[in-house]
Amino acid sequence: MCRRRSKLWPLLCLLVVGAGCDHGRVYHSYQPIGEDGWDRRDTFVFQLPCMPDSTGRIDLSLCLRVCPQPLWRHLAVGVEYHLTSPDTLYRDTFLVALSDSAGLNPKACSSLLQYSHPMASFEAGRLQGATLRVFHLMRRETLRRVTDVGIRAEQR
Repeated sequence: MCRRRSKLWPLLCLLVVGAGCDHGRVYHSYQPIGEDGWDRRDTFVFQLPCMPDSTGRIDLSLCLRVCPQPLWRHLAVGVEYHLTSPDTLYRDTFLVALSDSAGLNPKACSSLLQYSHPMASFEAGRLQGATLRVFHLMRRETLRRVTDVGIRAEQR
């Protein structure tokens, strides 16, 4: 009986480790916002690395970390994509929902809320070395409850 368990144990460990890996993620980075808050003039720049193993399409997502009970239900964010092949500049805006119409958020029990909002999908070759700039489009000059801004790229 003990010999059977000892043979199955390594296989079980490999299955658990393999299930926990995210093989589709090719880039994920956050930049912290200063203690003074996210000013309207603050632009966060993300430089995507060369991804030689990536083929097909890559989906980009905007990631935000926000303190609970934000002062707004939605957050307007602008993103510029500067692609290198061919040299192209795209601009897009996103309205990230932080709570429902009643102002409730099911994640509000934690000390920091994390949001992921789909942005765009590109061919992997076009994103090699691309630069992304993220800025907010809210009326307030400074947003105090947003703590981090990030970009995630996943292979489809």
